[in-house]
Amino acid sequence: MGAALIKRKGLLTGLVQIGVAVATVAFTLPGYADKPRTTVADLRYGVVLYEYFQGKHFDSLTELMIAKERGGIQGHKDNPELIEGSLNLAYGMDRNAGLIFDRLLQENRPLSVRNAAWFYLSKIRYQRGEYDGVRQSISKISKPSKDLIDEIKAMEVQLLMREQNFEAADKALKAANKEVKSKGQFQYWRPYLQFNLGAIYARQERMKDAQAFFTKVTRSRLSTNPAFHQEQLALYDKAFTAAGYGYFDEENYKAAIAEFGNVRQFAPLANDALLGYGWAKARLGDYKAALGPWQLLSQKPMAGDAVQEALLAIPYAYLQLGDIAKAIDGYTRAEQQFIKELDYIDAAGADVLGKSIVELLDLNNQERDYSWLAPQRNSLVTSPSRYLLSLYSLNRFQNSVQTLSDLHDIRQRLDDWTLNLDAYDDLMDYRLRTFRRQQTPE
Repeated sequence: MGAALIKRKGLLTGLVQIGVAVATVAFTLPGYADKPRTTVADLRYGVVLYEYFQGKHFDSLTELMIAKERGGIQGHKDNPELIEGSLNLAYGMDRNAGLIFDRLLQENRPLSVRNAAWFYLSKIRYQRGEYDGVRQSISKISKPSKDLIDEIKAMEVQLLMREQNFEAADKALKAANKEVKSKGQFQYWRPYLQFNLGAIYARQERMKDAQAFFTKVTRSRLSTNPAFHQEQLALYDKAFTAAGYGYFDEENYKAAIAEFGNVRQFAPLANDALLGYGWAKARLGDYKAALGPWQLLSQKPMAGDAVQEALLAIPYAYLQLGDIAKAIDGYTRAEQQFIKELDYIDAAGADVLGKSIVELLDLNNQERDYSWLAPQRNSLVTSPSRYLLSLYSLNRFQNSVQTLSDLHDIRQRLDDWTLNLDAYDDLMDYRLRTFRRQQTPE
């Protein structure tokens, strides 16, 4: 069982990667378009805004392109181009987005427009890993708005972490905490930045520093926004679990138990917390107490490492308690469950290989979320491919799935438009023949 315990350090590394991914995604949101208005000077712009704030980015971009072909949108200055650039950025078309923002910077534009363009360019350069370019873009921003200041500060901290300048990131985060107001957007990003720093210090085995940041995360005030509230609770669970395994590695088992006990029962990381709680109890010699969480884990689906490890930990605990009969029975049950699970894996693998990527990812689902930045809920998350959940949870994989989903959606739209064009051609032909008949004297 010693090898199994060593494996738990891999969980902490995984938590680090999860935290960095979440914080990075926050910087890709196109958040500086016009706010929804009650009136607009150009109705075409109203349609663009409606689709934009519905999260239907492709429809919004299409309306913009049609408006440009018909002479452009009047009465809204540079806002249509800013939206067009942000939509290109959201779709990953950073080169085209860069051309738009470069054009906005080369012409005589208002300060607010130039600030927005420089900021979007900093995002593009961040995504490309051009960190010197990010700083150059940020330095060009003059007299930014409050929300822009908050996001810049968050990006600067994340940038220092990307450059592995962790001490400077720590100082920048502390300085930002003193400067920003309590109701600013920085308050949204701060827990993620704190978690990232804590996880990085944990990887460096600087557990005292790591625990300090995990504690800050779990003591941050919960948001009243329902969507962010749930997101924040999930981050709490990650911090409690990471802190628990940090204390476990330091052999501070009582502190580890306290941290694991704070994780919500049905949280995504509940299994890892239950496993750690049981091992911490076992290390204190209380094998009877360790059996409780492990037996609870043994009733769950076997896809997770924690459940599989618990199946072997249960008979191990009975051996330590001197109950040989229950230990043998536990190992026998574990063997049977592993054999059954192997059969399931073979069946699931055959099922996955027998489907097209469109069918597997449920790309034909007409009720899916159109937002490029929202993960899709598709058949890959459910049975029979639960072993792919760890793959699907990766931010890189999510982005690839969304890109494929976008391409599939665009192809379907083009196919539909092709059919419509045939109908429009017939209609135009009919109108032309009708017009000629009307112009021909009897």
